[in-house]
Amino acid sequence: MEYCNACSNDEDCTECEEGHYFSSWTCASCSEGCASCPNITECKLCKEGYLLIRKVCVYAPNCLTYVKSIGCTQCEDGF
Repeated sequence: MEYCNACSNDEDCTECEEGHYFSSWTCASCSEGCASCPNITECKLCKEGYLLIRKVCVYAPNCLTYVKSIGCTQCEDGF
């Protein structure tokens, strides 16, 4: 079964690969930029270049501190 790490039988997944979540005995992909999620609308951990803001991954390469109402307030050195 695609994106499945463990199955209880040939059809029912019990554990999904990183970047996927368990949904109706199968594994579905997390939203773009999300590395770990419990469902499609909520992220726990973002991929590199993304910041986690209110359970959503926002693309912000080279940004260390991001304020939603302002944007990036602190960049990596050299940016």
